[in-house]
Amino acid sequence: MLVLSSWYPENASSRNGLFITRQIEALATLEAFQLGLIAAVPADTANERFISFERAGLKHHIAFYRAGRFAPLQGIRYALAIWRAYQGYVKTAGKPDLLFLQVVWKAGWMALKFHFLFNLPYVIMEHWSGYLPEAAGFKGFWRRYISRMIIDRAEQVFTVSEHLKQGMLQQGLTNRYAVVPNVVDTAIYKPQSERKRSDTPLFLHVSNLAEVKNFDLLLSAFTLFKRRFPQAQLLVAGAFAPSEAKNLFAGPWDGVSLLGVQEPASLAVLYAQATALLLASSFETFSIVVPEAMACGAQVIASPLPAVQAHEAFGQIHWVVQKTAAAWCEQMELVWGANDVPAQIDFTALEAAYGEKAVAERLLNQLNRVLHVS
Repeated sequence: MLVLSSWYPENASSRNGLFITRQIEALATLEAFQLGLIAAVPADTANERFISFERAGLKHHIAFYRAGRFAPLQGIRYALAIWRAYQGYVKTAGKPDLLFLQVVWKAGWMALKFHFLFNLPYVIMEHWSGYLPEAAGFKGFWRRYISRMIIDRAEQVFTVSEHLKQGMLQQGLTNRYAVVPNVVDTAIYKPQSERKRSDTPLFLHVSNLAEVKNFDLLLSAFTLFKRRFPQAQLLVAGAFAPSEAKNLFAGPWDGVSLLGVQEPASLAVLYAQATALLLASSFETFSIVVPEAMACGAQVIASPLPAVQAHEAFGQIHWVVQKTAAAWCEQMELVWGANDVPAQIDFTALEAAYGEKAVAERLLNQLNRVLHVS
C-alpha cells in the first residue's frame, strides 16, 4: 500500500501532517502491508531533488520542488515532484496494490492520474477542516469540481471525526464513509503521577496560532485573570516561531511564555503541570491536543465544538459558550479555584479509542473490507 500525502513536514521545526505519519506508522506495527509514503515538499533551493528513508516501519519517498508564487507553475512543479517520488517508490517496492490518499487537496489529482494510468484503486483519509460549514473553506468552482471527482472515484473515504464526515456529506460529497480517529501516543501521553501540577496558576495553549485558534482572545482572557492572580503563567507551545508570533499579536505579554515547537516528551510534562489546557478555536476536525492533555491528567477549557465534545467521555472539559475574554477568565478562575481536586480522567477508555493499537486495528479492518480480505 502506498500512502500519497498532501501534507508533510517541510522542515525540522514543522508539524505539518505529523498526525498523518503517526496514523500510518501505527498501521505499520501490525505488519499487514508493505507500506510506503510519497510526498512533495517545496524548498527555497531545489539542489536536493529526492530523498528516501525508513522510520518506524514506514518507507518515506520525498521529492522536492522549487518554491514560488506563480500558482500554475507551482502546480506543474508539484506534479513533477510527486511523479519522481512515485517512480522512486516503484523502483524499490514495485507497483502498489492500493493507494491511500491522505487529504484530497492537492495530492488528490495525482491520485486520480495514477488511478487512470495504472488502474490503481485508492481510498481517502480526510483531515481538512475546510469542508465544515463554519469554516467555509470549500469554495471555488475548480476546487469543488476536482475534489468531487476525486472523492467520487475513491473506494472509500475515512474521516477523523463524525463532525468532519457530516460536513463533507453536507457539501454533497457522497461515498462510503467511515470514521477513523487520529492516534494519541499513549506511551508518551499518559498519567504523570511523578509530575506535580503547578502550585500557581499555569495555563497551556498548544497550536500553530492560526487565526482559527483565536489566540488573541486567550491573551485578553489571561490578562484579566492575571490582574487577580499576579503569579499566573500562560505557556504557549506549537509549530510557530516565537519571534514572529510577537509581531502578529499585540499582547500584553506579561506572564506569557512563547515556547514554540516542543518534542512530545516535553509537551507531556507541560500537560501534566498545567492547571488546564485552553482551546478557543472557531472550529476543529479532531483536536489531537485535547485527548493528549487528558491522557496526562490535565483538565481542558474549550469552546463547545462538536469534534471536541466527542472527547468529553474521557476527561474533564469545561465549556465556554460566550466568545468574550470575561467569559473565558471566569471559567479559568473556576478551574483554578478547584485546583486541589484531581481531574477525572478515564485513561483506559481513551487508550481503547485513540491508542496506537486501537486505531491501527480499526484502520486495518476498514482497509481489509476495501480489499475484500476476510
